[in-house]
Amino acid sequence: MPDSPFAPASFTALPRLTGLALSREGDRLVATLQQPDAKGARYTSSIWEIPLEGSGECVRLTRSEKGETAPVFLPDGALVFTSSRPAGDQEDEEPALWLLPRTGEPRLLATVPGGLGGAVIARDAGTVVATGSRLTFGDDASPDAEADAAARKDRKDRRLSAILHTGMPIRHWDTELGDTSPRLFALGADGAARDLAPDAGQALHQASYSICADGTVLLADWRMRRRGGCVDPVVVRLDPATGAREILLDEEGVGYERAVIAPDGARMAVTRLFEGDFETPFDQRLQLRDLAGGVVRDVELGDLAPSEYTWSTDSGTLFVAGNLHGRGAVVAVDGATGATIRRLVSD
Repeated sequence: MPDSPFAPASFTALPRLTGLALSREGDRLVATLQQPDAKGARYTSSIWEIPLEGSGECVRLTRSEKGETAPVFLPDGALVFTSSRPAGDQEDEEPALWLLPRTGEPRLLATVPGGLGGAVIARDAGTVVATGSRLTFGDDASPDAEADAAARKDRKDRRLSAILHTGMPIRHWDTELGDTSPRLFALGADGAARDLAPDAGQALHQASYSICADGTVLLADWRMRRRGGCVDPVVVRLDPATGAREILLDEEGVGYERAVIAPDGARMAVTRLFEGDFETPFDQRLQLRDLAGGVVRDVELGDLAPSEYTWSTDSGTLFVAGNLHGRGAVVAVDGATGATIRRLVSD
């Protein structure tokens, strides 16, 4: 075999960026860097700060065997991230939220039985919401953290893995739903996690969620159970302070998901899905909707198939990334009209 300059082992060892986070003031940028561990057995992640002036070297902010992911900034510039690193006398190394101040070492911010992750933070208020889980009890009761921890330990000690399903859904595509119920938790000033949807069941399975700048409105996907074992995605509005919940978008035969609220809380961007029928083909489109209701605008993306989107800090522009003719592209959309302003970048 002729010599080749391509070495698969060297290629897989290349560091890769898996996420970016920008501070509220726009003066700090951090990235999640993934690379093989010392033994080359698995990938681990660490958080690095990238100089914005275009000069200087990147600085590694975190180090642990378990790695760190999903960084997001608090209003004061402190960094919140997810890690399974050991903390104190914890027996199980479960994902938890950690706080890294501008100066100093990381400290444990919050944890619940089963772990926490995927934090979103209100840009101005600093309200923190994260995803976690509760063990599903046979009577659909929602245990508190202490009872949940005891039940998990009992299942582990007795090596129980059986699951009693009492309703649909029991699978998501090719994966059987487990013995836990996904939840959203709001963190208090003392780090205590408050369950915002004790009755969620499997409604928050793989849900996306977003929070406005003042922390008063949280939007989340919600899997609504229908007759015949069907499940439609709808969008709900939650109050992080009280847990009050209201269904915003619910249409029979149509799904709504990935709702991203604007920082000012006035409107949202959301994906509308129509699965199609014998007469009408599948349809997926990105829409802008006022939270007060009434005004709906389809975003004019042309041939761009959106994959993710986010708002500018002034809520005036929606940035949309997706696939354009087989290549990646990012466009800027007018947040009021839904018209594409310009293409920012493409490969």
